[in-house]
Amino acid sequence: MLTQHKFHYGWVVVGVTFLTLLIGAGVRSAPGVLLVPLETEFAWSRGTISFAIAVSLLLYGFAGPFSASFMERFGIRRTMLAALSLLAAGVALTTLMRESWQLIVLWGLVVGAGAGVIANVLGAVVAARWFTARRGLVVGLLTGSAAAGQLIFLPTFAAINEHYGWRAMVLTVTAVVSDPWLWDTSLGQIGYLQFANYFSTGGVRTNNTIGYKSPNLSGLTVQARLELTDC
Repeated sequence: MLTQHKFHYGWVVVGVTFLTLLIGAGVRSAPGVLLVPLETEFAWSRGTISFAIAVSLLLYGFAGPFSASFMERFGIRRTMLAALSLLAAGVALTTLMRESWQLIVLWGLVVGAGAGVIANVLGAVVAARWFTARRGLVVGLLTGSAAAGQLIFLPTFAAINEHYGWRAMVLTVTAVVSDPWLWDTSLGQIGYLQFANYFSTGGVRTNNTIGYKSPNLSGLTVQARLELTDC
């Protein structure tokens, strides 16, 4: 007789995380489209604009090692929401900038920090928290979201910039970032309750894995334990 496995809610978490990393990669690719329009409108040198992009890349790499500690201290969902908020604020305020230092602050510092927090380390933490047997598959899927984000969003942003201007493109980026922020807010609390109620019979205990609350297996049947570990 074939065993019928219930749907593991971790796959929903993977979907939300994939979307978040996908959008983060798309936002990181947007400055390449803005280079010529900003140079034309504000008469800024390419060195100035490139410096803002360089600061963003520097913070992107610098924030990555610290993002895991943020997730451990504040939780994955709160960290993701904070990072998406930084991205949305930094990108939206770009439409109001008039000086080159504002570009450095917004795209260099704010967007760079937000993108760094939701870097690839987020995928590793989510995979370690929710999966055991299929952890490698999940890490591979989430790692591939960076390339997929650039492939999807970069041509789209370029087309919007060409037909409607760079401000319309920036507002489109803001809308794309803000939509999963609202989606993740609704999914976060529901998802945790479904996971805890499905796998736990006597509450949850804290494991040493980052941000993970492992279920109490003592009261579960053998099949239920297999369903929990074969995820």
